[in-house]
Amino acid sequence: MPLTWAIEHSGKSLIGALAGGYLATVLAKRAFGYTRSTGDAYVLAIPVATIIGRVGCFLSELPLGTPTDLPWGVTVRAEAAAAFARCPGCTVPMHPSMLYEIGFNLVAIAVLLAWRHRVPVPGDALKLYLLAAGSFRFFVEFVRGNEPQALGMTGPQWVLIPLLGVLLIHFIRQVRRDAYRVPPPPIPRAAVLEVHA
Repeated sequence: MPLTWAIEHSGKSLIGALAGGYLATVLAKRAFGYTRSTGDAYVLAIPVATIIGRVGCFLSELPLGTPTDLPWGVTVRAEAAAAFARCPGCTVPMHPSMLYEIGFNLVAIAVLLAWRHRVPVPGDALKLYLLAAGSFRFFVEFVRGNEPQALGMTGPQWVLIPLLGVLLIHFIRQVRRDAYRVPPPPIPRAAVLEVHA
């Protein structure tokens, strides 16, 4: 089948894109023998791109989420609702799940700008963002309106469980290795000279 058909009929999942991009980067770096961590160099690009994509989703009136009585529930035009094969909440106000993701990523950008330099292990700022974003997405799935697959959870939630597990194992190992212990600052040279004087 042509690649364009596969793209058009795929889930076009952000989760799959992030996981696939991460895996492709790891494999490419290993193939070229590149050992330096690069994740923190583009950690801001992911939330910025996600915001841009979610603005597009929201403006195109994709099915937003499950029905809600909350005052910020949004509706879609009847013509937009008719374009989707499955849109159970399109006739009533729905959770604006895209706006929730935009809000999360705006906060993530602010946090990354303020504190990413405080993460002492190269590459772990990206992993922390992925852990936070994956956890947020897991919980927002309950109001996104995706069809449950098993045990009341959606496909993205089932994909996120092992991905988040791998990230949690990474951070548990880092803590056990004492990787985040920051060494004490060096003693000023003048103080050293005074001690020896």
